Amino acid sequence: GGLALAAHALRTAGFQVLEAADGQTGWEMARQQQPNLILMDVVLGPEDGVELCRKMKADPSLAHIYIALVTEKRLSPEEAQEGFEAGAEEYFRRPADPHEFLARLNTLLRLQRTEAALRASEEHFRTIIENLADGVFVHDRRGRITLVNLQACQNTGYSREELLEMKIEDIRPTP
Repeated sequence: GGLALAAHALRTAGFQVLEAADGQTGWEMARQQQPNLILMDVVLGPEDGVELCRKMKADPSLAHIYIALVTEKRLSPEEAQEGFEAGAEEYFRRPADPHEFLARLNTLLRLQRTEAALRASEEHFRTIIENLADGVFVHDRRGRITLVNLQACQNTGYSREELLEMKIEDIRPTP
C-alpha cells in the first residue's frame, strides 16, 4: 500500500519507522515510543484517521507529536480543513513524489525541533524567574500582567490568578 512505500522511502532516507496494523495499535505504540511523527491513513479500516488524530491531539502525552494524514483521494477543501482542525500538521496525497514527500517531512521535523527548543527555553526562563528572590512582574504594552513569580504574589498578597487578571497600575502593596 501507499504507507508501505512511504515507510520504505523513510527507511531509505535513514529514518527509524514503526508500523501499526490499526489505529488502536498505533495509539498504544505512540504512547510507549513517543515518535517524532505519525503518518496516518485517513481511512484506517473501521476507524477514521481524522477522528483518531483529534483524539491523539487531545491526549496530553501525545499532543506534541506531529501527525501527517495520508489519503488516496483528492480532498475537498472542507475535508482538508477538517483534518487540520483535528490537529494534523500535514496532509499527503498518495502516491506522492518521494523527493517532495521527504522534503516536506524534513521541514515538519525541523519545525518540530524548533518548537521543542523554544518550549525548553521558555521552561528554563520560567524556572529562573520563579526562583528569583525578588518579586517579578512582566506586563505587556497596555500594562496587563502576563507573568509573575511566587515572590511577587507573596509581596502583594494577591494570588497568581488574581495578578494575571490585573494591570500593573492596579497593584497595591500590602501594608
